[in-house]
Amino acid sequence: LFIVFDRNGSQRIHVYTANGELEKSIVPTGRGPNEVSHITDCWINENGHLEIFDSSLNRILVFDENFDPIRSFKGEDNLFLTAVQKIGNKYIGFGGYNTTHNNASFKVAILDDAFKVEKTAFDFNEILTGASISTPITPFSKIGNEYIFSQNYDKTIYNISNSGEFTARYQLNYSPNPLPDNFHEKIVRENIDLFKSQNVNFKKQNEVYTGYSGYRGQWIESDNYSFFDSFDEKHQAFVSIYNKKSKEIIAQGRNLHLPDKKLILPYIPHFSTVNSIEDCFYTLIEGYMLMHFIEEDSPHHALISNEGKEGYFIVKVCL
Repeated sequence: LFIVFDRNGSQRIHVYTANGELEKSIVPTGRGPNEVSHITDCWINENGHLEIFDSSLNRILVFDENFDPIRSFKGEDNLFLTAVQKIGNKYIGFGGYNTTHNNASFKVAILDDAFKVEKTAFDFNEILTGASISTPITPFSKIGNEYIFSQNYDKTIYNISNSGEFTARYQLNYSPNPLPDNFHEKIVRENIDLFKSQNVNFKKQNEVYTGYSGYRGQWIESDNYSFFDSFDEKHQAFVSIYNKKSKEIIAQGRNLHLPDKKLILPYIPHFSTVNSIEDCFYTLIEGYMLMHFIEEDSPHHALISNEGKEGYFIVKVCL
């Protein structure tokens, strides 16, 4: 099954079969005990069941194997979280530069099974609270039984233990001008008015990073490969593919070319999930995008044409 969360669109979760057939949709319906008002994030728990975090109600909603809601509970601590992952009997929540608890500012909270804060990680100076600093939409990923955390501008990719401890998994080395480890002080604080302005000027913010290269905040890996996003000294994005066995970068670029499918995309999509054993990565692409960039003699052109531009397609890339 594929579980697709339309985070920026309909706010719905769709469950598809491996053949792409819609099996069920989960729609925000209300504020009742087993209802959801706003879907902030979702994940699969240790029992293989779907869970949803509703930030507007500070509530976790748990589903059964048929994707029917069976129970819900409200967290004891109200936190501004944008992403949540369950690891064993704990929850790990990420809130970027907007999360505070007991007068402390932090990006990550480790919570117990009642969604109460046990401890925090990645503290930051409160002057940065509310600053418009890029943060990952999906900071958590998983391979096998291992959980991984990464964040924009941080060159360390972390393992997360069942107790909520963070340890280095990989260290990314950029050259010749890597973003400094203290970029909060050297770049953001020196331009704090720009980063906290009500009228966000992304162009000027990006110009502040010009001259540096670094990690852009999107990491996903299989048994043998890792995909991750970076930015160069002109603050332009590119994707790297890392071979974990040979310990080397085997490809870098800005577009996706699938010659056997006669498809060339002018960008490399964010892969949402992976079959780690088969080294296959999956993403969802809008039909209107594929219609523009797939050639007429592609074996999949007829399928995309018949389904129409309004549809979405699961794209599978195997290495």
